[in-house]
Amino acid sequence: MKKLITILATLMLVGSVNAAVTNLFPNGNFDSPAGVATPWVETFGGGTTTYSYPTTGGNPNGFGRMNNSSGWGIWVGGNTTPLALADYGLVAGGTYTFVMDMKNFVGTGVGKLKIESWNAGGLISDSGDISPSGQSSSWVTYTFAATLATNATGIKVVPVAGAASQIGFDNIGVVVNNSPLAVSITNPTNNAVVVSNFVIDATSTVVPGTVTNVAFYDGAALLGNDASSPFSFSVNAASLGAHALKAVAKDSSGNSVTSSVVNVTVTNTPPPSGWQLVWSDEFAQTDGTSPDSSKWGFDVGGGGWGNNQQEYDTARTNNARIQSGQLVIEAKIESFGGKNYTSARMVSKGKWSGTYGRMEARIKIPRGQGIWPAFWMLGTNIDSVGWPTCGEIDIMENIGKTNNNEQGKIYGTIHGPQSGGDYNGGAGVGGTYTLPGGAAFADDFHIFAVEWSTNQMKWFVDTNNYFTATPASLPGGSTWVFNQPEFFILNVAVGGNWPGYPSNYTVFPQQMLVDYVRVY
Repeated sequence: MKKLITILATLMLVGSVNAAVTNLFPNGNFDSPAGVATPWVETFGGGTTTYSYPTTGGNPNGFGRMNNSSGWGIWVGGNTTPLALADYGLVAGGTYTFVMDMKNFVGTGVGKLKIESWNAGGLISDSGDISPSGQSSSWVTYTFAATLATNATGIKVVPVAGAASQIGFDNIGVVVNNSPLAVSITNPTNNAVVVSNFVIDATSTVVPGTVTNVAFYDGAALLGNDASSPFSFSVNAASLGAHALKAVAKDSSGNSVTSSVVNVTVTNTPPPSGWQLVWSDEFAQTDGTSPDSSKWGFDVGGGGWGNNQQEYDTARTNNARIQSGQLVIEAKIESFGGKNYTSARMVSKGKWSGTYGRMEARIKIPRGQGIWPAFWMLGTNIDSVGWPTCGEIDIMENIGKTNNNEQGKIYGTIHGPQSGGDYNGGAGVGGTYTLPGGAAFADDFHIFAVEWSTNQMKWFVDTNNYFTATPASLPGGSTWVFNQPEFFILNVAVGGNWPGYPSNYTVFPQQMLVDYVRVY
């Protein structure tokens, strides 16, 4: 067999995925050991066939040569039985690229290739004589496209010599783009948040063969089937919470394969338009358990956190737990760690942090004098540069006082370094939002968000953009440090310099309920 490098180059030009000469057809390379003639059978015409190897010594670089005065061909392999499709990775009805090397030794006749489709010992159809893209007095690799009959079980491969010519043939084979049965869910994406009515889309392929069905599952429960591409299934009235979706495909050969699991969370609150979810916690764990430790840790202690807070923050489920698909952070009256109150301060430090995007949470805050709920962020470099150089983003704070309608007001603020000013102190740079009609934030859930981009921060309550900050918003001598990763903090403080302290009218326990935290 000659010109191996030429064959490989030709296959690269074909450009097929996983393309390879599946098999040189029987003795398609004309190579032979000493004294062994290559078995070929004449199919029509009246010429002669010669071979380029001697009768002694063998020839690893053999080729066939047809001398023809009227036009004729030979069956590759010298076998009157058709070549079985399955032996070469072919499938009935498929279109394939056949490969053959040719050289014109004498005359002007053009060498060609014909593919015959056979079934049950009978010829069904043939491709006709397929001409190459040219003819040369040097060895050249040519490709020939042919479609097999839809009921074919075998083929015969027929090189054809043009009239009044001598044509050389070698390295006769076929390119097959074989790929195993595969299936994947393309929509929704993993960890997506969807509403209760949604569509599952999947792709499935196999070569050779056809995909006959794709079944869609939610966990072990069959949702439905689709027997034709594009494969999809519409889900209606899905229960709220976590769902594990998968697809199982079957093909015409009886094979089956299962996709990777796609985890989604069903909620009544769809993602905001134009944003793609990249991280979330939907708090879908078992009731009474701690929050997901792969996403959250705890700041534990009772030192006041620089604000003279009165609670001891713990990592106990007494103070932070999952209940009915929500995170509960509970502030309680109890003697613990030298303090009279306990609560929790959850952090995503070392678990998740990010720069830029939309960060939001759906929260129902607690109420009462001295109760200080917050959803906020700190720079990941706080341990090396300290506060306020690390930067602080307060997405939501409420101080619970009964005067000045504070229970209906929330604060959004940034803190950072400033020379001789109070950007790094209690004032910060921020804005407030007050619910209309004297309503309190503790009465219902609301979405609190920031949309953070380069040199800009926007604060939202539900759909209301109530404040925007840029470097131009900072007082003189300040530095905009919000161009580096920050992590989340969720906490309910009890008392402090800003909100004041619980009164005789403050009711305990107080709970902050968090439906989800999401990053887009």
